[in-house]
Amino acid sequence: MNMIESAIKVFRDGMQLCPEDAYAAKMALEIGKCYFDMEDYWLAYNAFDNFVKEYPHDEFVVDGMIGIADSLF
Repeated sequence: MNMIESAIKVFRDGMQLCPEDAYAAKMALEIGKCYFDMEDYWLAYNAFDNFVKEYPHDEFVVDGMIGIADSLF
């Protein structure tokens, strides 16, 4: 398991342990960024899309939308 895959696991575990925590949204966004960095654009797209749908009022929702667009490009 490489460093990015480890980060994804940590973020997923954190979201499961504390789904209502203020950092859960940030972790969801970071999962998308990790997949994007791995150049797995399909998983990045899905992660960003899930983030936008799950946290539509988050302050970083625009970053999620940009991530969706970048993943499709």
